[in-house]
Amino acid sequence: MCSIPDTPDTFDISLSPLRFRISSSGIPVVLAGACHMLMIVLAVALLLCPPLDAQQASGNITGVVTDPSGGSVPDVSITATNLQTGDHREAETNASGTYVISQLPVGDYRLEARKDGFKTLMRRGIRIDVNASPTLDLRLQVGDVSERID
Repeated sequence: MCSIPDTPDTFDISLSPLRFRISSSGIPVVLAGACHMLMIVLAVALLLCPPLDAQQASGNITGVVTDPSGGSVPDVSITATNLQTGDHREAETNASGTYVISQLPVGDYRLEARKDGFKTLMRRGIRIDVNASPTLDLRLQVGDVSERID
């Protein structure tokens, strides 16, 4: 609460919307209205401040997918599965065969690459640490998608 009890050595001055109490020593003390004004100023300041980014416990996996001749393979479905939680994230290679799976929480992952006309490729033991971005290039082999390569 913002109030100061009356004392014999003080007197009040009102300047709407604020009231001041002046002590005999000449030091002004803000009274009524100041708390509301202060809350409004703080609320506006908080709304105008950009949020701070905390260090996130995540990383990325990037790479290029190629065929047996070394040519890039577009539209390959890439799935990263967290081995501890079972959560998975998916991405697809672009026209140059590049993929990026971002914002992966720290942990151990399995990566799977699938495309019709090629064997499914699986890589295990991929470790993601804070702000880590391992590059994992993949080479697909011609075959049926139901065939797996570990």
